[in-house]
Amino acid sequence: MSGGAEPAFSRAAAGSPLYWLTDGGNRAGFLASDAAGFGDSITLSTSWTDARGLWFWLDQAPADPAGFAGPLQAFLTLLPPARGPRFLWIAGVALGVYGWTGSAVDMARSGDVTSVTGGQTFDAGGIIVVAPAGGRVMVEQASGDQSWLFRVHDGTALTLLAGDASLAATQNLWGISYNPLRPGALVWTLDLPAPATDEAGEGAVPVLTAMGASLRFFAPEMAEMLPIGAPPVPTGAVRSLQVVPLRQRAAVTLYCAFDPLAPLDPARTRFGLAPFGTTASGDAPVFDSGYVTALGYGVQLKPVQIASQTQPGFVLAVQPLTTGAIGGAPGDVPVAYYLTPDGDFTLLGLDQGGQLATAQLSEDIAAAAPAVRVLCGTTGLDYVGLNTADGNVLSFRAGRAAYAPPARAEDEAPVLTQDDAPAPPALTDLGTTAWSWISAGSAPR
Repeated sequence: MSGGAEPAFSRAAAGSPLYWLTDGGNRAGFLASDAAGFGDSITLSTSWTDARGLWFWLDQAPADPAGFAGPLQAFLTLLPPARGPRFLWIAGVALGVYGWTGSAVDMARSGDVTSVTGGQTFDAGGIIVVAPAGGRVMVEQASGDQSWLFRVHDGTALTLLAGDASLAATQNLWGISYNPLRPGALVWTLDLPAPATDEAGEGAVPVLTAMGASLRFFAPEMAEMLPIGAPPVPTGAVRSLQVVPLRQRAAVTLYCAFDPLAPLDPARTRFGLAPFGTTASGDAPVFDSGYVTALGYGVQLKPVQIASQTQPGFVLAVQPLTTGAIGGAPGDVPVAYYLTPDGDFTLLGLDQGGQLATAQLSEDIAAAAPAVRVLCGTTGLDYVGLNTADGNVLSFRAGRAAYAPPARAEDEAPVLTQDDAPAPPALTDLGTTAWSWISAGSAPR
């Protein structure tokens, strides 16, 4: 299934009402209400003619794809009966029917008009997407990456709740994607206004900041008011260090894809700064970064312009809410999700002229000195030296470890390892964030 070709479904077994999306990994399918009405292979548009059909998406492929119609029909008996077409996302497939969790969007059809009658709220670690009732559903092809989708027109706006922000989809349009990378993902765009200033020149909190977009690092919260000389005692709570490397200074459009079944997959859930599969029309947004050169000039960041399905933007990362048991699995800890940057950004504002004041250097040392120094620590001695002011790229990659476990107490027995065994990690994936580095071009993904 390519981006431009209309999606097709193939019958799971002879005589079965179940169809699997071609090249969909048995995670997206269609259950016909009348199996005799269709052939062994049908397009998305053909399937849409079924007034009582079910289009579904799974968190993983079932063990028996050919026989999945039986468990699926059994699960449907546990849900309120559908009176028209239905979209259904199913989590927990590996647990068996009685361990499944379903999220449905119900519709009604009158003639050629299909309307959403029952909306759905999707909650991924506190990032909430509300797909509302109302609106007409149509099968369409996206103008950008030419992928196909169910598009919802003329209804109430889909709403995203992230951090302290509540944001409505642009022009009240949203859809369900059949892009080969993210079938079943909700897609929409968000127009974020430029930060406003009042008469005193004070700026309002930028929308991206209100959404919580940031880098975050975590560590155990230690008990206070301990006896003098007592070792630190973790309370079980977590403290965080938050850094905002992309600071909104103008209006920004986010191109959003949210897969309720894969919120942490950066290809399936993403808030891009350009349309998926194409380059942005017009100028890409420029962000203040908080980084400065050794001469004190601020550094700006601009998304690298490439035609990609994983455009520079933001993805979801994990913030632990407690430290959990010592040696416990990360999955045992309650978490919240937040937005963190992911992708490549060109560094701007480096070529400001002037000379860095230094001691007299020999000619050999002076020739090897970097052309630009970008400060990256707590003192002027922590910097990244760049050979040129142009063509440098700051790359963010999400999903990296961000939790610093408690340090070993002085009187604690040392951790003994073999000579070739790795030392205990300084950071673990109990919490995650994006790591970054600077290079002379876009880094491989």
